[in-house]
Amino acid sequence: MKRVISVLICLILCGALFAGCGNAESGAGLERIKAKGTLILATESTYPPFQYLIVEDGKTINAGLDVDLMRAFAESIGVELVVHEMAFDSIIPAVQAGTADMGGSFTPTPDRAEAVDFSAIYYYSNHNVIVRKGESDQYPTIESFQGKRLGAQKGTVQEQMIQEMEGVDLLGLPKVTSLIQELINGNIDGILADFSVADTYVAAYPDSVEKAAQIEIPDESGGVAMCINKGQEDLLAELDKFINDSMASGEIDEMYDRNLNAAIDQILEAME
Repeated sequence: MKRVISVLICLILCGALFAGCGNAESGAGLERIKAKGTLILATESTYPPFQYLIVEDGKTINAGLDVDLMRAFAESIGVELVVHEMAFDSIIPAVQAGTADMGGSFTPTPDRAEAVDFSAIYYYSNHNVIVRKGESDQYPTIESFQGKRLGAQKGTVQEQMIQEMEGVDLLGLPKVTSLIQELINGNIDGILADFSVADTYVAAYPDSVEKAAQIEIPDESGGVAMCINKGQEDLLAELDKFINDSMASGEIDEMYDRNLNAAIDQILEAME
């Protein structure tokens, strides 16, 4: 009996110890990042003006609104920003696994919110369709694409929207640049994309594509946000404060305008 009681006491003490450890780690994301000295942002670089690549002095560098915003946030907490490039549909798994601290430009849908936490929204936008030059009048509404084939970047909310459309065939590809080529080559009839992403590619390919001018689909979730792993309340609070302050000061608007123009220039240079 004494031995049984001793075992029970040991189990209770061990349980209390592990519970205490769990509580100590809960919400400690900010201190963890400060301790390692880096903030790892996961991006997919064909999503301008939020995420794209530029070439400086012969080196390929990650750029975009997300990169600028998170570099400023990293500086505000005293760490260095590190950018990891990956497929868009790999970003949330990477954040969950801890190989990335954050992922940018995510629409905070209920399904995604079950897997990760989301920051305050830092860019408000709607959805639009990119079509071939001269074909905009053929598509006065999104329902005009019934019997057609629409493309979207894999893992995005736009891909999910097409899956829910009746009578519309879907082509999902990892990169928006690949979808643009599929559209130009006549393999798809349009690309469903974020309004600003559509603006960027239309400006970069003015002789080949245009927006379906009469179509603008509201973003039911409001816009885009950063995603982080769950259980990091201190990090989320610090990030939300930084985003809200940056929006109030106009800094995010400046970052957006600067990156929109830079992304267009970069795409045009790559085509030369």
